[in-house]
Amino acid sequence: MSDKSAKAQAIFWECEKLRNDLAKKLREMARLHADLAYEMIGRGNPDGFIDLHAAIAAYGEAQDFAEAERLIAEGDRQAKTFSGRAYKHLQSELDRAAIWIRTLKSAAGDAVTTKARILARGDGNK
Repeated sequence: MSDKSAKAQAIFWECEKLRNDLAKKLREMARLHADLAYEMIGRGNPDGFIDLHAAIAAYGEAQDFAEAERLIAEGDRQAKTFSGRAYKHLQSELDRAAIWIRTLKSAAGDAVTTKARILARGDGNK
């Protein structure tokens, strides 16, 4: 392996560690935002949906799509406790979050599929 190749490989693994560490921090932040959201929404304060959205976004960035989708579903249930314009606004924001998560999931899936195709062809080092 050449020096450049070895250096590139070392940087790759360094980036992988950073990516994993970032995902852990994003999930920790998401849990805190979700807790805040549930506290506020439980008191009837629709501003809790700001924290719920932050939690959904953090889980999405961490590629924890199942948890993001769970929070969206919970948000749908909680939004029903509000009425009128507040309910419509909350549903609209949750719909946007769901679309964003689906887009992230699709992109992540496409990246995995592309990597598998390259490896299957045997030209992954080109």
